Amino acid sequence: VPKHLTELQWEEASIHQKGTAVEAVLGRLFLQITFEKGPNDVMKAELAKVASDILSASERYCCSEMAIRAANECVRRKAESVGRKMGRQTTLDCETETVFRA
Repeated sequence: VPKHLTELQWEEASIHQKGTAVEAVLGRLFLQITFEKGPNDVMKAELAKVASDILSASERYCCSEMAIRAANECVRRKAESVGRKMGRQTTLDCETETVFRA
């Protein structure tokens, strides 16, 4: 489980999110191994920084995507609960409408 995710988030993560996390871990390992031997012609320091920044951005995006999905699920559940209490269908069509977006 990556450091930026809890066990529960990891279990609930989509295949895409898990793949992104694994790619980030492998990318960082590659950068670390490459620079243990010193910079070479294949991997310059500037390129390594860009690659690391891309990995970090990808992880942040997946984390925010998970938070948005969780928030939308909470809204859907609340709308269903209110609808049941009022004895009617909810007015928010949560199957097709997304409340929060990135």
